[in-house]
Amino acid sequence: MSLKETNPEFIHDFAFPLPVMVIADMLGVPQEDRNIFKRWSNSLARLLDVTFLSEEQLDEGDLAAAEIRDYFRQQVRARARNPKEDIIESYTLLHDQQELIPSAVEEILRYESPVQVTNRTAGEDILLGDTLIRRGQEVFLSLGAANRDPAVFNDPDYFDITRKKNRHLSFATGPHFCIGAPLARLEAITAFQVLLKQYPALRFSGPTPIWRNQILFRGLEALHVKL
Repeated sequence: MSLKETNPEFIHDFAFPLPVMVIADMLGVPQEDRNIFKRWSNSLARLLDVTFLSEEQLDEGDLAAAEIRDYFRQQVRARARNPKEDIIESYTLLHDQQELIPSAVEEILRYESPVQVTNRTAGEDILLGDTLIRRGQEVFLSLGAANRDPAVFNDPDYFDITRKKNRHLSFATGPHFCIGAPLARLEAITAFQVLLKQYPALRFSGPTPIWRNQILFRGLEALHVKL
């Protein structure tokens, strides 16, 4: 993406497309498909503002959703044949390098924190930025946000099963550290070992996964796969 015109319109030509193009690059979308990817993204983004949408715009959004699902199903099949260095087909990398299973488990815990928020009671007065939290006050902590903190994690929104020094807070920390953490880690590691052995070609089959309609616990209602 570049500003080649003499007098480009900055928002339309640069600021708005930038995050879309970054995501497209992370997902491995070929350069020749970027324009259509941008169109899909724009159509889907408009659906968030349903109050002011016409029937035509709603239909356009539905079509974009169907087209982008079909596109990525094709991309996943292509990655299965010819893996690349992007976020698609991490399962294949894990199958080929099973020593990455422990770090993959930690990255899953960081990237999609099972518990998104928790609460604590301040044991003493604490100055957090410009806010003074008094002893005895109850505060709510966003573990999901902490696990995407760019001051702690390099490229926090990028899913990387090879990530080093993954000091996430999915099990909390300090005196409230989850006592079941070792068991949860062991269960996840063992589950991946079994899955990779029994189903090396395991892949997503659709329909689009539906997330639980909850704030506290992060997870899927269902995930359909092909063996």
